[in-house]
Order: sequence, then structure tokens, then C-alpha cells
Amino acid sequence: MDEHREGRPPSVVTEKNVSTVEKLIIQDRRITVKQLAFETKISIGSVETILHDHLNLNKVSALWVPRLLTTDQKQERVNCRKHLLRQEANDAFFFRRIVTIDDTWIYQFDPEPKSASMQ
Repeated sequence: MDEHREGRPPSVVTEKNVSTVEKLIIQDRRITVKQLAFETKISIGSVETILHDHLNLNKVSALWVPRLLTTDQKQERVNCRKHLLRQEANDAFFFRRIVTIDDTWIYQFDPEPKSASMQ
């Protein structure tokens, strides 16, 4: 650990700034990177690093949306699978009655048309 010294911190990508950017996005999913940089007083590049590398967000039709499943969504998958296994324990033919195609988990998001999101 270095001793405390005056001057600019080595990086503005801190937990505090990540939390601040996350709160601003939760308040307004249509906020732009420039607006986030202005509000937080950090550079556009640092805001983009926070959005993509720390918060795992992508811009979809003028909205910031999660790129990966959230912890709650992952837990819901686990709960569903446990429920299905309990059903199978009670009924040996349970899984034979289920039609599946693949094991894709889809996060539903209905983006607005670009004309509506420009308002």
C-alpha cells in the first residue's frame, strides 16, 4: 500500500463511480454516454468502460439493457430446475411429456421503434 498523497487518483473507475452511473441508468434508461459523463464529471471513455466492463450493459434502441442474466434471473432458473426435478421424482414419465428444442434462456425485451425512442 502506498502512503496517501495529494493529486488525481490513478483511475476514476471506482466502486463509487460505478454505483453512481448505475443509479443514473436506473433512473433513466435513455440517458446518453455524454449525459452520464457530464453528470458524473468523468470522461466518456471511463463511462463506457463502466457501462460495458463493470455493469455489462449494451445500448439497444436508445435504452441501456443488461447484457447478461442478473443474479435474480439465474436464481429463478435454478428454482425452476429444482421444481422440475421434484416433479420428475413424483412422476417417472414427467420429462417424457415435455417437448424441448434447446437449452436457451431468453430474456424478453421489447424495444420501441426508433421513431418512438427519439422523442
